[in-house]
Amino acid sequence: MGQVLHGSARTTEAVRRAIQLRQESVRALARCYGVSPTTVQKWRKRETTADARMEPKEVRSNVLTPEQEAIIVTFRRHTLLEEKANIDTASDFLRALIEAVPYQIHAVLTDNGVQFCDAPKNRSGPTAMLRVHRFDRLCREHGIEHRLTKPNHPWTNGQSLPPRRRRSSA
Repeated sequence: MGQVLHGSARTTEAVRRAIQLRQESVRALARCYGVSPTTVQKWRKRETTADARMEPKEVRSNVLTPEQEAIIVTFRRHTLLEEKANIDTASDFLRALIEAVPYQIHAVLTDNGVQFCDAPKNRSGPTAMLRVHRFDRLCREHGIEHRLTKPNHPWTNGQSLPPRRRRSSA
């Protein structure tokens, strides 16, 4: 059965083992196996010949602090939010969040779903002047800036805005 290597691998386990066992110079081994001297030095330092895992050792958010993440998880468990949200769910969630957190919420970042905003064709013109989306109305009532992610940019979903810390509000 063949060995599975990741896309950037230039050596097999047999080559790595040989690099670790042979006593030749770094430059000679690099020439012999067609790799860089840095690769030879790296494999000489390691105790194993297996590739190191490329995923994070500790899974965590790259946007939220552990404390912020714990607050969100606790709040979601407490409110038992549905995975599929609708207009009522989104507004009720924001209302409950405003009541639950002990500090002023300055901004909310959402996607362009119908539970958060009107369809793009209804955001300007006579419809927008006469009717404000329920989620936007709630944001305005509480002085919260409602930001929308760019359409077709899924990598911004699930992100949170960094908190604006001011000495007066902290």
